[in-house]
Amino acid sequence: MFKAACECTDKLTGLGNRQAFDISMIQAISRFKRTKEPFFLILMDVDKFKPINDTKGLLIGEGARPELVAGIRQIALGTKGILVVNELRTLHLGPADVLVNISLDFADSLDSADVEATVSAMERQVKETFPDVSSIFIEAQKPGS
Repeated sequence: MFKAACECTDKLTGLGNRQAFDISMIQAISRFKRTKEPFFLILMDVDKFKPINDTKGLLIGEGARPELVAGIRQIALGTKGILVVNELRTLHLGPADVLVNISLDFADSLDSADVEATVSAMERQVKETFPDVSSIFIEAQKPGS
């Protein structure tokens, strides 16, 4: 049997993917050429399966896509008064519902009112830029604490 050095199954469903199909077709055609024994091919197209697959995958708590995480990090670091992003974690709660947990180091010169204003400004910009972000939890923390 032909063994490929590839991922041949969908991680969520465990079903064979396009690579598995290609390998199976190569094997079937090769077998047909050797034995002249016919084979059958049945194809099925499931309309609108991607949203179902995406939603099911998100139910297990998938992190947000890297572009969204990088964008949030960039917004945080571009916000006046924020010095360091210590940690940034995201979690999909649904297809258009992302939870963000971020640990930030604020400038020591900021008082509590300034920190609140900085948090509000950053949160507003993140939610305007990424409408899927529904909740942001921010922790003020020095690096290494």
